[in-house]
Amino acid sequence: MASKETKDFYGRMQLKNGPEIAAGEKKPPSIRKQRLARAYELLVLKSDEDYLREAGDAEAEKKKNAVPVSAPVHTEKATEAVKTVGTESPTNDFTPDDKTTEGSRLEEKDDEAHKILGMLSEQEWRNKRRRRKWLTVGIIAALILVFAGRFLLGPAVLLADISTYEDVKITVEGIEKKPFTITPGELAGMKKTSVKVDVFQGELAEGEEPELGKAVGPTLDTFLKKYGKTRDDFKSMRAYAENEESKAYVKTMKDKTLVLSVANGRKPLGEKEAPLRIAVEGESTDEWYGWVRKIVFVK
Repeated sequence: MASKETKDFYGRMQLKNGPEIAAGEKKPPSIRKQRLARAYELLVLKSDEDYLREAGDAEAEKKKNAVPVSAPVHTEKATEAVKTVGTESPTNDFTPDDKTTEGSRLEEKDDEAHKILGMLSEQEWRNKRRRRKWLTVGIIAALILVFAGRFLLGPAVLLADISTYEDVKITVEGIEKKPFTITPGELAGMKKTSVKVDVFQGELAEGEEPELGKAVGPTLDTFLKKYGKTRDDFKSMRAYAENEESKAYVKTMKDKTLVLSVANGRKPLGEKEAPLRIAVEGESTDEWYGWVRKIVFVK
């Protein structure tokens, strides 16, 4: 038979997880609860035979320890009765064969109960593995969503290789008292945005897709904010190419989003576009100005 500690332990488990359906509960008890209840029944609850055996043992013990109340009468019948009582074995409803059968039955009950409890332990282990597996899947999915959201919805990510011109110096005048220089590598380190427009290609053939112009870099607002300025602090901006040609931005600077582009999407700027290209959101790439080596702001 199971020890008292084992009985008490599974008794508490059964009371906590018992198979009884609570008021208003529609679904039947789970397999786990049914198994637990069966193990509790086998280990803890007493069968009718258990009660009969204990009652017989108690009665036999009571007769064995009984003490006569009145003084004995020395008659032949009384003497014979005393001898009979002294030599008679305690009454027990179970014969040796019955006790052997009872012991075997109890061992079978124990075996069945522990088998059920083993199944419960295995089920708990499977459930733990299943929970761990889904937790891992959930963490991976969350990480994918975070990175995908950052890539798709967050700031643009520079994927182009700009190593051939990332250290080229671009002169900036009009923001501070003295001119200073900045490089495409430094611009790439700022918060970037991405601008896409259709490149004008004339009339497209049937099924032909328009080419996209893709600018990646910080906006003019982001660039000016680094120096504590805004577009409202200036009347205009002029960008100078390497060949000293220039393009002025007056109304465009006020009404449009300008991007200091350091790459064409996933590709670096072309030979006549690097080290910097001024892109205008919503405007044709014909309005984008590249090969910039100097930017002058006018207050």
